[in-house]
Amino acid sequence: MLKNYFLIALRSFKKDKTNALISLSGLIVGLTCVMLIVGYIRYETSFDTSYSNSDRIYRVISDDKRGNAQERSGGIPDAFGATAAREIPEIEAQTPIVLYNKNVLIKNEYVQIKACRADSLFFQIFNFQFLYGDSKTALSNVNNVVIAQSLAKKIYGTDNAVGKDFNGRGNDKHYIVAAVVKDIPSNSFMTADAFFLDQEQYGALDVSSGYSETSSFILLSKNASVTTLSQKIKQLCHKYNMDNFHFEFQPVQKIHLHSSDIKDQGNNYRLGDIKYIYIYGCIALLILIIGCINFINLTIARSLERTKEVGVRKVFGAQKVQLILQFIGESLLYFAIAIPVAFLLAYTLWQAFTSLLNIQADISFLMNIGTLLIIIGICVFSTLLSSWYPAFFLSRLEPVSSLRGGRSNGFRVSLGLRKSLIVIQFTISIMLIVATIVVHTQLSYLDNAPLGFNKNNLLTFSVPYGNHGSDAFTNKLLQNSDIQLLTFSGLHIANYYGGTSSMDNPKDSTKQLNFAFIDADFNFVKTFQIPIIEGRDFSTKHPSDIIDYNALEDIEEKKNEVRKKNHEPMVNFLETIEPNRPVIVSENLVKAIGLENPIEQRVHMGAFQGTIIGIIKDFRGMSLKEENPFIVIRCYSNEYAGQAYLRINATNTNATINYISKQFKQFFPKDKFDFSFVDDRIAHLYDLEIRLTKLFNIFAFLAIIISCTGLFSLVSLMVRKRTKEIGIRKIMGASVKDIVLLISKDFIRLIIISFIIATPLAYIAMNKWLQGYANKTKIYWWIFAIAGVVAFIIAFASIGFKSVAAAKANPVDSLRDE
Repeated sequence: MLKNYFLIALRSFKKDKTNALISLSGLIVGLTCVMLIVGYIRYETSFDTSYSNSDRIYRVISDDKRGNAQERSGGIPDAFGATAAREIPEIEAQTPIVLYNKNVLIKNEYVQIKACRADSLFFQIFNFQFLYGDSKTALSNVNNVVIAQSLAKKIYGTDNAVGKDFNGRGNDKHYIVAAVVKDIPSNSFMTADAFFLDQEQYGALDVSSGYSETSSFILLSKNASVTTLSQKIKQLCHKYNMDNFHFEFQPVQKIHLHSSDIKDQGNNYRLGDIKYIYIYGCIALLILIIGCINFINLTIARSLERTKEVGVRKVFGAQKVQLILQFIGESLLYFAIAIPVAFLLAYTLWQAFTSLLNIQADISFLMNIGTLLIIIGICVFSTLLSSWYPAFFLSRLEPVSSLRGGRSNGFRVSLGLRKSLIVIQFTISIMLIVATIVVHTQLSYLDNAPLGFNKNNLLTFSVPYGNHGSDAFTNKLLQNSDIQLLTFSGLHIANYYGGTSSMDNPKDSTKQLNFAFIDADFNFVKTFQIPIIEGRDFSTKHPSDIIDYNALEDIEEKKNEVRKKNHEPMVNFLETIEPNRPVIVSENLVKAIGLENPIEQRVHMGAFQGTIIGIIKDFRGMSLKEENPFIVIRCYSNEYAGQAYLRINATNTNATINYISKQFKQFFPKDKFDFSFVDDRIAHLYDLEIRLTKLFNIFAFLAIIISCTGLFSLVSLMVRKRTKEIGIRKIMGASVKDIVLLISKDFIRLIIISFIIATPLAYIAMNKWLQGYANKTKIYWWIFAIAGVVAFIIAFASIGFKSVAAAKANPVDSLRDE
């Protein structure tokens, strides 16, 4: 019997090869998309699950609530972690972690690596695989360093580097390799090539405890609960007069996907966003639905031509269950062919797909039993979904009715179902087109939004801090006529401003004022070409504008002394330490604090202290996804160094870069010249949006193609059924235009209905997506118009091609059919 079913399925396939191949192609494309995205989702959700105790590792998050404002931060009071571990028995171990970049000597050149600073309990909490050395003693000495396998090979040419010298820069110069660990996998929240002992000594915990970029990670005892821990943390805060402080505990497995709203996370965190998992998952589901709708529509259409076959089989004794199994079996055969082909395609496309998403996911996330089971489950569900209607409908027909071709009622029902499916198909396609245009429009908005400076032809590279040869280096560079201006700053464009602070808004206690401090020399505003709308720029004509870097260190020491003695508010002693500190501020800051006649006004607002000498247009040096802070520019001597920014001539770029590189190697022979352009760095801020745009382009294209090929097949079947009618109409004088309109009008009406349904759904979905951006574009009416026109044109082309061919056919041949 099974052999008979198989032969019947093959005959059905051969009888209508074109439509069968279209059904199969839609399934293959849909399943391939699902496989790729399922592999991606499995990778994204696998982060930090490899530790043996990953279910007990938590990061401490500071949840600062002020009125209606709320800010979650990875930075907590310095002494909090150690105090909590000492006084709360449910905490088995605690370690501070700082992820940062560090310069080390590799083959006589300083190269920047990714580093982690932690204490001796780090490897007890994060049990990495040790290749050489002892995990218990690896970080027991301040001179020890633990390095990753790849770094060991890079520096020493061998895995076993234990006991070898490891050289940093300056005072942080000499270490001994105590152990070598396997490289941190790509599905971990942290990136680090080397691990150093945290040498910080934290004092007693109190309300004035300093904050830093240090994060605290704890290992919870096996029988402890987070609820109990949270209660004891509240008691701890009360004990140390910190009742206004709130802390929560984030599972390590959620750091990667659930940290988009957390600030002060430091460098070298691999952060994703759970909303993109939902977006990609929805895209895969929609593409699969479109492919399955094609299959369902064509299966129903073909089944309605098999009523006589069903009647004959029932006359010869076929049972209802046998007929149902036959039709379901035929659907399963399509999926049985589609699954291996889809897996092969997904395997072939995996590397290109992961490159597009900029992830380093191994093929194992795609080719594994879990992914296979998910796909088989989807296929079984899709098979039942696509075959239940024709199977149950045809199996219920009476033999006499079937042999007479009696299918009018069933045909009417099936026609309504097929029209509904076409509407769903094109609704999804139009929504994807709208989404593609909106994402592209938002990306264009972010890329072209005013930043308050000229980002073009601005080159940047790092210069060692505390460099006392900056003046000579600057003079040498400026001898090149293609280098127009040069400045040194603590600003790392598209990364961090240099310093940040926040305080309650004196006008509205439910809101906060967020400040960003840019420390630079007197050429900063000129080099960045920032418009000054009131006041003046920093100038060498005003010696008091510039603060010596050494004097800055003295000021910081005095601040620390006052903090330790009596925690006197900073505003009370800054007047004696920094009596006339000139600053340039952004226009939005002046408006926010309501300053009238701000020039030469002395301002005391938390960490924002100084005399305003100039006001600039709002400066935006970071991502426009977030609210821009109020900018405060402070002037220092260029011994402060940090990051160099050069305004260069666009006509001779390569020669200019070669000149800069040559001078850099002359002044800093052991440092690597690693440059970039500011506009490129800003563009990298929107990599997620760029990748999303590319994916939407691809998937929207696939959706509309699958939908139109399915529509083409349905039109072909309709033309085949109405061959005699078309022939008679032509004999009676119908023109080609009349025939095309006759065939097309019902389908065009369905496209219009799809557009009406898709418009509000797409608007709601994309408006919700845009809410995640502080600076966003509008959803314009023409976006929906374009999507509708594109869908209409492509659909009409699919319908028109077959309609015109049918209309031009010889009516004599049509009437001779059968």
